[in-house]
Amino acid sequence: MTLPDRVHIPSTIQELHDYLYMLRTMRAAMKDAVFHKLNDGVAFEVFREGLRRLKPRLGDDAHSKLLDLVDRVEQKFRLDPDEKTGEAHQGFLLLTEMEEYLMDWKAKRRRKK
Repeated sequence: MTLPDRVHIPSTIQELHDYLYMLRTMRAAMKDAVFHKLNDGVAFEVFREGLRRLKPRLGDDAHSKLLDLVDRVEQKFRLDPDEKTGEAHQGFLLLTEMEEYLMDWKAKRRRKK
């Protein structure tokens, strides 16, 4: 998928975390035409591109874990675009899991310093 020219790609761990927070908290806006991009994959491709750029900093394990989770989240949203079957809710729970994983990752990095 080609990303739109004017999309911001997370380029720091904090921006990646902020992006996850935005995805998780925008649940009420899912039906909003602007944010409906979640279901066409753009939001997930932006996150994947941020992960790709940050892989050297994240390391292979964290990169693989987050990549697996974002794939699972996207699948959940695609299976339930109208939030009627519960799959989208599971996707939001996975977004929370991703956010918590990234917070734990950051905390471990701080302790190593």
